[in-house]
Amino acid sequence: MKGDILQSILRIPNVMGTNEELVHDEEWDVVTLAIQDALEAIQQFRAAEGQGMRDDLIERIRAIEALLKNVEAVEGDRITRIRERLRKNMEDFVQNQAVDQGRFEQEILYYLEKLDINEEKVRLAQHCQYFIEELNSKEEQKGRKLAFIAQEIGREINTLGAKAMDSDLQQCVVMMKDELEKLKEQLANIV
Repeated sequence: MKGDILQSILRIPNVMGTNEELVHDEEWDVVTLAIQDALEAIQQFRAAEGQGMRDDLIERIRAIEALLKNVEAVEGDRITRIRERLRKNMEDFVQNQAVDQGRFEQEILYYLEKLDINEEKVRLAQHCQYFIEELNSKEEQKGRKLAFIAQEIGREINTLGAKAMDSDLQQCVVMMKDELEKLKEQLANIV
């Protein structure tokens, strides 16, 4: 059946042509020039779009860095509030139970050490700096590397959130996550 259709098509007049030149050299030169102009316009558009994306990515990282400074401002009161909350809860518990004060202090110190976020803050700042360095590098293919760095930034932000135990710090973490999600959306366009 396919052969019948092909034979029918080939019988139609002027379906098959000769090797006569269909386009003259002058016409082909105009087409070639138009294609070159279109390619140059595409390259200019891509460069402008890339610069816009780069600026947006930098803005997102700078926002995360600014929020990290807010974390540092909130952090001082955070430990005091947690300590007082623990003390109050323990005082309520102690009224009904006998508690060794020395052991109680050891447990509080252990607990507070687990809430220390200094390491996460340092790593997050380093990841943000590394992201900007990679973004500014001359390397052509950097989307995957930037996505990986963004993933590491997310890990540090999540750890900050897990250790927060404070509403002010948690607000900073939520805003950082929001900026990171916007950053990841942009990265998805270049990976």
